Amino acid sequence: MRRLILICFFIFSFDVSSETLRFTVDEAVDFALKNNPQILSQKANINVYDAKTKEAFSSFLPQLNLSAAYKRTTANSPAQVGIKIPSSLSSMTSSITGERESMDSYNNHSLALSLSQTIWDFGKNYGVYNSAREMSRSAYEDLKSISENIIVSLYQTILNFALLKELYEASILYEQQMENHLNMAKAQVAAGVRTNIDVLRAESDFYNAKINVLKIKNSLLLNKITLKNLLGIADETDVDVTPPEKSDYSTNITEDNFSYIKKRPEYLSLKLKIDALRSSLKSVRSAYFPNLSFVGAFSYNGYQLDGLVYNWSVGLQLNWNLFSGFYTMSYEEETRSQIRMYEENLNQLVQSLYLEIENARILYSEASEKLVLNKSLLTSAEETLRLTEAKYQSGLGTFIEVSDAQNLYINAKDGYIQAEYDLLIAAIKLKKALGELNYYRKGE
Repeated sequence: MRRLILICFFIFSFDVSSETLRFTVDEAVDFALKNNPQILSQKANINVYDAKTKEAFSSFLPQLNLSAAYKRTTANSPAQVGIKIPSSLSSMTSSITGERESMDSYNNHSLALSLSQTIWDFGKNYGVYNSAREMSRSAYEDLKSISENIIVSLYQTILNFALLKELYEASILYEQQMENHLNMAKAQVAAGVRTNIDVLRAESDFYNAKINVLKIKNSLLLNKITLKNLLGIADETDVDVTPPEKSDYSTNITEDNFSYIKKRPEYLSLKLKIDALRSSLKSVRSAYFPNLSFVGAFSYNGYQLDGLVYNWSVGLQLNWNLFSGFYTMSYEEETRSQIRMYEENLNQLVQSLYLEIENARILYSEASEKLVLNKSLLTSAEETLRLTEAKYQSGLGTFIEVSDAQNLYINAKDGYIQAEYDLLIAAIKLKKALGELNYYRKGE
């Protein structure tokens, strides 16, 4: 009865709350991908690059500007010497050639509409646009990578929490058994059947069992904090996640490692960054060539609002920066160096991912074999404990033998429970290593 009360109290203390959020594993993953700060930060980063892509695309479109101005100004002019005035303008001769200086001022109004359209820039605008677009795609692959890491951590935390709960319940049972053995040893010593050494050994086992219960309970509390952190919950709200079934999450490995590496978001992200830099290089090199644009303008100007006159102009404009202080040359070399650096980073990443895949394969194979071995070990430990307790109750064995058999059994049981969850975690990590986790929020 005491054991049942303790278990019920423990479950109540963790699961019963008016503010408890309860999830299945899939619901917990969806919640984390919606609320985890790392996810939200990366989504904002994606929005930044999406906006940069739109900014770069604007360079392909006509640029239309409207300007209006008013100023109060004088109309003074210096005397002009040696200017030959055409006869058709003889009436203006005096005003042009004569000196004029006065504090008189006049209104000056202007309204202008100007239009410009780049016709050809040797790939400058396209390079900037394509670079921004590739960086946006790279940021999305980074989001996938962050999501996968959070999903694996979440699965690991949920499975570890379920493991600790099972170990906690097993530790309470073991504590109860040790208490019963202690009472039995005291009764037998009082009856003169056993010596005090049996009581001392039973007390040692009992207190070690209580310490183990305390350690596992604290581990559960810490695990719950980690779980809330992954879910993006920073208040006192309690959470409870139903663990997945203890089924085999194995993956059929049918391709070579590099085929799986090319599926990984980390690989795709870095490759897209290299493509973005190559597009930037084309944009940089375009500075060696001229820029041809169409320009046009329409304006109204005059000294009175009711007396404005219009003017218009259309034409082509060629701009060519012949010397920029070696800026373009230096910028080109900087971009080429960045490309070489990212290419080496990509080679390093391929090696790292190859190692991760191999490690995941080995760990999954090891976890599968350990589960089989731990099951056999548990069966053997159960039989050993049964025979040792029967021998002790018949008066032929010692309490030390029973204690050793009990420790062997509890360790074997804990080991089997651990092996079950180790296999699940190894399977999730293997899926992630192979780029087959494929769990993203619906609609994204």
